[in-house]
Amino acid sequence: MRNAAEPEERYHAPSTIKAAGTTSLTTGHVLYSDIARPILTIVEDQLGGHDTIGGCCSVPSNHMLYGVEDCPGCRENFLPCLGRRDICLT
Repeated sequence: MRNAAEPEERYHAPSTIKAAGTTSLTTGHVLYSDIARPILTIVEDQLGGHDTIGGCCSVPSNHMLYGVEDCPGCRENFLPCLGRRDICLT
């Protein structure tokens, strides 16, 4: 996730974790950039918490680590949501 106006600015897990005071993010938490600017607010969470340090899973990594075929991962689920109009960008 990057700032379109400033492509060198990007999501930064350590800033996000520090501001949230937890590694498990859910509704109301804000994601921060590498220069500590808010870039996204979680406005709805139907799962109830997301580990920010567990790494990004993907179809290839799920296959490599767990032997599952065609199982959508975090990356495949997250990227389409960024384009949705109901996502609240801070």
